[in-house]
Amino acid sequence: MAQFLGQNPEEVTELAREFDAKAQAVEDVITQLTTKFANTTWTGPDRERFEGDFTSRLTSNLRTVSGALGDAAILARANAEQQVTASQ
Repeated sequence: MAQFLGQNPEEVTELAREFDAKAQAVEDVITQLTTKFANTTWTGPDRERFEGDFTSRLTSNLRTVSGALGDAAILARANAEQQVTASQ
């Protein structure tokens, strides 16, 4: 039995869509947490410190993850397109 070598462009395109969806899900988490945090009644210096960490560190890290997922989607999509072009 011959072994398949290469990629299935449809599967890789679907993978790209999944990467895009997960990137959007991370962005949605950022929005939801930011909204939830903004609606708390917590006041004082602890809140200010926490808010500073949240907005500068946590949100930044989550955006990095979202960006990496988006980059992976772009790369996967490009690879699938290259495969289709090479197979024609």
